[in-house]
Amino acid sequence: MQKPPQNSSTMRGTGQALAGLALAGLTAMPFWANPAEAGLIPSAPGSVKTVATFTSGQHKITVWRYEPKAKGKHPALVMLYGLDCLAESPARYEFLAQRFVAKGYVVHFVHYFDCTRFEKKDVAAMQNRIKASLTPKDMGMQDERVRRCFIDWVAAVKDGVEFCRAQANVDPERVSLLGFSLGGFVAMSLLATEPELNLAAAIECFGGLPRELYKDFKNAPPVMIFHGDRDDIVPVKEAHDLKALLKDRMCHVEDKIFAGAGHMFLSDKGQLRFDQVFEAEKMCLAFLEKHVKNGNKKK
Repeated sequence: MQKPPQNSSTMRGTGQALAGLALAGLTAMPFWANPAEAGLIPSAPGSVKTVATFTSGQHKITVWRYEPKAKGKHPALVMLYGLDCLAESPARYEFLAQRFVAKGYVVHFVHYFDCTRFEKKDVAAMQNRIKASLTPKDMGMQDERVRRCFIDWVAAVKDGVEFCRAQANVDPERVSLLGFSLGGFVAMSLLATEPELNLAAAIECFGGLPRELYKDFKNAPPVMIFHGDRDDIVPVKEAHDLKALLKDRMCHVEDKIFAGAGHMFLSDKGQLRFDQVFEAEKMCLAFLEKHVKNGNKKK
């Protein structure tokens, strides 16, 4: 069911594609308020969190596993953070994982930046290098170090999917991707370059697909797209164009473009729109219930 690792030339092409026009300006500002301050449920009843690692190339990748206590094999989500986590803790994403666990999903929160660790003093400069390499005028990757990072990130997520599938409490035919901002681009790029992974579905939030991967895109599982019409980090055109591509390839795609929403549900004043967050969560759960949790399993 799974495709052998790509050769180096293919991975170089993937890295170059990931660095294209579509990723321009991915600063991925902090977006989740502290769950306790926001009055959100800090943990899911009946859930267990463990920390594990898997190997991707020569790198050890951390994965936070959130699991229901109930026995049996569960549908699973491989969750991917945005570029903000290159500089900051990914802990703000935890409450999302816990809420999915409460609905019967195993969630693997893959720390794919572990394969591109930087000293704290170098992080800001590296973020600037990434942004400088992803300008609308430059369709290619001029910064070799940045290009290498993208290659490693995609490879790490692929290995993370395989690690997730191997767990005793995961149904290997019902593993999906959930990516935010840069993580959305990485998720869609994995669908484009590794269709034989046979993922069950993908939820792409405020990201897109690098333009260089459009021409060779063949098929995908059901995809759900979330975006804001006032996103000044990843323009909403990325969502519209991705939806058009998926429809052209006869893939099932659903989307929701939130009116007045900036990047990652932030308002013009930088405040998180919790009403939109919870609307997206409701739609996301309905999508997964239909296509993954209660949908037909792959043969």
